[in-house]
Amino acid sequence: ITSTPSGAEVRWRRRNVGRTPHTLRLAQGNRSVSVTLKRQGYESARVHFQPSKSGRKHVKLEAIFELVP
Repeated sequence: ITSTPSGAEVRWRRRNVGRTPHTLRLAQGNRSVSVTLKRQGYESARVHFQPSKSGRKHVKLEAIFELVP
């Protein structure tokens, strides 16, 4: 799993498992996996995918802009 920007926290099964870029070692199969990426200053992103031998997933995180009066 990679992200733009890199260094996002990778959460799987409600646990922090590392930061991007990160490799999840999962058994191949038909079961869908759900991962959440979090980084300060950016919207959290939830990603769903199916594990595969050469599977790669890239996520672009959206910046949070605050309006200052």
